[in-house]
Parts: sequence; C-alpha cells; structure tokens
Amino acid sequence: MDPYIEARLNELHSVSKLTDLLPNLKVGSNACPYCSRPSFSLNSKGMGWCFSTKCPSHGKVIDIVHHYRYINNLWGKGSFFTALQELEQQYGLSTISTYMEAKVSILEEVLGIYQSLLHGASGTHAMAYLKGRGWGDKIIREVGLGYAPHNQTLVSYGLDVEALERVGLYSNGKDYMGRRVIFPIRDMRGKVVHLTGRYLYNIPLNDRGDPLFPKWKHSVGAGLSNISKYLVGEQYIPQYRDRGYPYVYLTEGYPDTLSLHNLGLPAVGTLGLQGIVHHYHKLVGIEEIICMYDSDTFDDDHPNYPGEYKSWRVVIPQLIELQTLLPSISIYICITPTEGTHPITGALYKAKDVNEYCIGSGCNARSFTAMVGERKVPLVKYLIEKYGRDLAWHRKLTQLVTSTGKYRELLEAYVPSSMTPLEYVLAIWEA
Repeated sequence: MDPYIEARLNELHSVSKLTDLLPNLKVGSNACPYCSRPSFSLNSKGMGWCFSTKCPSHGKVIDIVHHYRYINNLWGKGSFFTALQELEQQYGLSTISTYMEAKVSILEEVLGIYQSLLHGASGTHAMAYLKGRGWGDKIIREVGLGYAPHNQTLVSYGLDVEALERVGLYSNGKDYMGRRVIFPIRDMRGKVVHLTGRYLYNIPLNDRGDPLFPKWKHSVGAGLSNISKYLVGEQYIPQYRDRGYPYVYLTEGYPDTLSLHNLGLPAVGTLGLQGIVHHYHKLVGIEEIICMYDSDTFDDDHPNYPGEYKSWRVVIPQLIELQTLLPSISIYICITPTEGTHPITGALYKAKDVNEYCIGSGCNARSFTAMVGERKVPLVKYLIEKYGRDLAWHRKLTQLVTSTGKYRELLEAYVPSSMTPLEYVLAIWEA
C-alpha cells in the first residue's frame, strides 16, 4: 500500500468508531452486520471479527463498513473507495480521497497520451498487433487502448516526474512502460486505477535462457489495492445487472476478456490466477458465472501434474470457495476446443485460450454461445464426476451439495455401499 495512504488510514482508524456508524453494535458479542449470524465480536480497540467460516466480515472500521455497505446496500456499485469516502465525511477527513483522485487524474492524462500515440504514425506496428488479435477499431477505442513507443515518452510531454513516480510509471530516469501496448484497468466507478502493458517485440534472454524482463508489466502504487484486486471489465458489471444479463463469462487476463467484449458478450477477467474469491461481492446478483480459463496442459510425464490443465489446477479450489460463498449462483466450467478448422478458409488451428479460439474459429457471438452451450458443465457436477471415486474429495463435495442443494443423488452414487452412514462420515472427515 502507498505509505501516504497507509498513514492516513491509520489516522482514520484512530478517530473512528464502528459503533458510530452501526449503532446496534456493542463491545462484545453481536449479530454480524453482514451475515446476521450471532458470531460477530467487537473489541475495545474497534476491531471486529465474524467467526462464521462463510462470512468475510472482519478487520478495522473501514473493512467492516466496506463489506456491509458494499453488499447489503450498494449491490456491487460501491467499493472500498466508497466506504472510505463515507468515513471521511463522518469524521471530516478529506485528504485521502483528494490524494486518490489526483492519482486517477494523472493516470487518465497518461492514458490519453498513449491513446493518441496508438492512433498516430508511431502506433502502426502496435495497431497491426491489436488487429491481429482479432480486435476491431470500435472495441480498441471503446476500451481505450494505447501505445508507449519508448521509455522517454511521458517526459517529452512535460508531465510532472514526481506525479508519475507516485503512480508507478516513472523510475530511474525513464518511463516504466516502453515499446508496449497499454491496457487500462478501471474500477467499478469506471476510473482508471492501473495501466498494464504488453511488450510487442522478442524479449532478449540471459545466459540461462530466461527472459530479461516480463512480457506484461503493471503500474505499481496506483491505488489502494494490488492490481489483482481488480477485474478486467469490472466497470461494466453494473450495466450487466441493469440490462438483465443472466450470466457473465469469467476469463483469464485482458486478451480473452477483450475478445468476448469484441463479440458483444458480457465478460470480466482476472489479472492472474490467484485471488478469485476476493471478487465475490462484485458478482452478487449474477445468475450464472461461466468460467473459461486457458486449456494448455502439463506434459504427460510431468512429475507432479501429468497431463493436467495448468490454469485449472490453480483455479478449481478457488471456484469451490466461490461457489460456497455464492450458493445461489450457478458456476460453470467451460474448456474451449484446443484445435479445429476455420469454417470459411478451412485452415487448421490450435488454441489454448479464448482469444486464440476466437481468431482460429472465426466465431461470432451466436456460434461462440452455441459452443459454450454444448461444452459447459456445472462446477459441482464436474467435480463429482471427476473426483467422486476419491473419498478424500467427499468432504468438499458434500459441502458443495449441501450449500447449493444440487446433485445430491449424483454424489450418493459414489458413496461405497459397504459403508454405514457413520463409517462414511468418519472416513471423509479423516481423509
């Protein structure tokens, strides 16, 4: 976290009291303001904690208010920032929000420069790359993509160096982004909170054959949270709810999400494979989440994960937790075809992700939706059929069946008939 922001939050915590904002609370045991269970404890220092395993409500004043306002009242249209502003108004502190808005302002200004360069003479190569990924002019302009041609771009525009350093875009006498296509990351309000850049050329290798720098680079220190706390396209979630979309695609990274936006389909993407559960509150009110992560696999002779999907191995445990937190939402797994033939050109293609599938198959929204309809599988059903014979999985499976109220008979078919109910319960709890 930005040291300045951290200092201001510490000051806020020193003067604020949770009982001022939620007067029904008292020091000691309470009904939780989020889940309503009688399991919320508040100590004399203002720290609160709900001891229900399914409830995320815990921490300092800002954390509790964030969960309570975000879920119960705002239905995903608020944020940590919104909760922060509420507390500032309560206690007469406005420095933090002013400071954060200044950061957003410089990010917006930088993005505007990168956008103009993409659409100018210096952006020819970058634009060709974007078109090659299947993205048209409309989506490129709508999302606001840009281009950083070299690492002295921003200084040449006369931008304040200290301001650039605060948002993690300038360091050691040069721009943090150079020779990269720039993708903006926006929060639920639609404000730019990070920039991420994809290097366009071949990355040089060191003596060991490792790349000297990453293909993707993210701005640092540009907000209250790490970039993984945001979803690609999360600014569209309120629109999806308002327009009555019954589902949303959850994908891996910017390119896959952008490919679905290009088809006119509702999609958000995680920036990395970790922290999926952190976004559960943004997905409240969505009926279906269709998860589409990369389909490349480990080698068949891999010592630990032979033939397993690389991304799904990391994602599945998080989806289990997400399904437990959101039992009324149907979560689906959909693995895209890894090869096929283009319906018009007849060209063969191989694909490991959504973007490559869209390019190779030449799909439109209708054909993509049809493919998903044929291949998607409910998460709970997928897990039971894949791991039902392994009693070590039954504890998780019974939790999922109980919380969602689905596929009980399917799971019962995998319970050994030789076991009594007590023997079965003991077996799965000891596994």
